[in-house]
Amino acid sequence: MTVLRWFVFLSLVGLGFYARVVFIPIFLSIFLAMLFEPVVTKLVSYRIRRQTATTLVVTVFVCMAGLSIWLLYLSGVSLFNDLAASPRVASLAQYFRETAAGLESSTYALFPSKASPVEPIQKVQIVSAYPTWIGTLAASFGSLFELVSVAIFVPLLLFYFLFDKENLVESLNALMGPYLYLPTLTSDLPKMIRAFFVANIVTGLGLIATHAALFFVLDFENWLPLAVITGLLNLLPIVGAPLAILAPIGMGILPTTEFPYIAMIAGTLFLHFIFNNLVLPVLIGSRININTASLAVGLLFWSWLWGAAGFLIAIPMTALIKIFLESNSKTIPIANLMAAKPKVLLADIIIDDEPFNDSLNQPESRPSL
Repeated sequence: MTVLRWFVFLSLVGLGFYARVVFIPIFLSIFLAMLFEPVVTKLVSYRIRRQTATTLVVTVFVCMAGLSIWLLYLSGVSLFNDLAASPRVASLAQYFRETAAGLESSTYALFPSKASPVEPIQKVQIVSAYPTWIGTLAASFGSLFELVSVAIFVPLLLFYFLFDKENLVESLNALMGPYLYLPTLTSDLPKMIRAFFVANIVTGLGLIATHAALFFVLDFENWLPLAVITGLLNLLPIVGAPLAILAPIGMGILPTTEFPYIAMIAGTLFLHFIFNNLVLPVLIGSRININTASLAVGLLFWSWLWGAAGFLIAIPMTALIKIFLESNSKTIPIANLMAAKPKVLLADIIIDDEPFNDSLNQPESRPSL
């Protein structure tokens, strides 16, 4: 049985890797549906048809997402334009080019080629219609088809998951009920998703506001777009603080009279510590009960599996896996390994060879969560 389970697990990983263009929109839509379900329920309580309420929520979400992406794009373009116009940037780029050329020449001198000289071949330079960094950014998020599929199918799937929620829950109960304790999945996971997204939105807005005040006091050029970039970068786990420091340092090579490196680095690290280690845990509370090691492994795994999109949804996906493991008595010990504070003690687990059956109202047939 163990060999079969490993085979199924590896098959699912391979399927998720090669079919990520299908799974990323599905899981992203599920998380968003869990996030917006209370809003739809509140509108329905005001005697608004569920279809109308769902349409309104999805429309507002699409408009807000498009506006956020556009503002982020404008902030990035503003910073890149200033960097491109700086003579210090040009001299720095020239220095790196000369250094790379010198290193290449030294390498050829150490390892001379014994091949016979050949006639020089005429080089052909291909000029791209768009900057190289755009292609690099698109490649990190996947192919153009993946980006288009997310933009098109996420709103459609979100509408379907919100509008037909009852039918989906019933179907899931009929399919997985005999094997999983579904209240854990249908109750704990939505609460965790809502806490995670709301806390990150509030923390992001706070970081943007405080970074804007810091850069304005330090007399930075383009302090507002720089605050937007660094504030959002600070939300990224593990790599957020270093990336947020690199962005203002890049502005330090602009032609300014004085650049407060120490004050900028100290202020950025201080704000990152306050919001990500004090404010964010208070807003999330104990709903995301996952230890740091599991989060780090989850970030590595989902980043490898789905690239940048996997990195962004790594925490919800790791929480989903943990709750699935908590929903079956045989896998609760694995879930305890992922938990910061295990909800179930191993001594209290009743291992039963029979699967769960929701039709039986026996407490011993379910794990004591």
